[in-house]
Amino acid sequence: MTHYQQLGVSRTASAEEIKRAYRQLAVRWHPDKNPNHSQAEEKFKAINEAYRVLSDPSLRASYDFKLNSAQRTQTQTPPPPPKPKPAAPSPPPSSRSTYRRWLIPGVSLLILSVIIGFFGLQQYNHKQAEQEVAQATRMLVDEDTLAALGKLNMAIVHDDQLMLAYRLRGQVLLHLREFEKAYGDLSTVSQQTLPEEGLEMELATCSYYLKKYAQSRSHLNKALRSNPENGKLFQMRGTNFWLEKDSLRACDDWQQAVRLGEQEAAALMNKYCQ
Repeated sequence: MTHYQQLGVSRTASAEEIKRAYRQLAVRWHPDKNPNHSQAEEKFKAINEAYRVLSDPSLRASYDFKLNSAQRTQTQTPPPPPKPKPAAPSPPPSSRSTYRRWLIPGVSLLILSVIIGFFGLQQYNHKQAEQEVAQATRMLVDEDTLAALGKLNMAIVHDDQLMLAYRLRGQVLLHLREFEKAYGDLSTVSQQTLPEEGLEMELATCSYYLKKYAQSRSHLNKALRSNPENGKLFQMRGTNFWLEKDSLRACDDWQQAVRLGEQEAAALMNKYCQ
């Protein structure tokens, strides 16, 4: 059965017709609606595979080419047998020459199919990863943190270049106080993007709780270059200086934080900067 037959559409069906047929069949044969029905699960897998191929223009073109080739082979009639000749028959063609004649086209077609399949699979995995990030975001809104973390793990498995998944997973891990893992994810994002205040603040927070105060200050300095009016950044940098026993620079940063409206910094100054 062809992919078109699986979806119940014609070979000339438009992308919209294919999508509409897929949605109807996916709802009908979804395993959740057909419990304990193994044939329904197999049908659902076949429908998904058919839609994966036919919804991608490059994969569909390759599939149509294969279908056309198969049809030509099936409909081709064998030639009539040659009439016997009185002369001695000519020697049969060399198997080596026949092999060479078909080798290059066959290898070229194979390479083309592999390339098309590779990029088609990449595109499919990227879309799958984006859907999983969207699902994780909804789970976080519902405060289902662990389920969201599982979705983000799957998103990164499907597309390990999707920085949005790393950023969100890093934030979730930071919330769960998994500071080492959170720093790893957020660092991955930092290496692929320009310095950004919120990201550098998250990296600084991870470093602070890991007691890597110099590293924390490095991230805070980058954040301050983006927004030198953020008193919270001065307050946190001052705390880093204090923990490194540099009270002079700690008090200077806390004083700057007070000027920018951070009242917690005022309490720190009253306690430690007298």
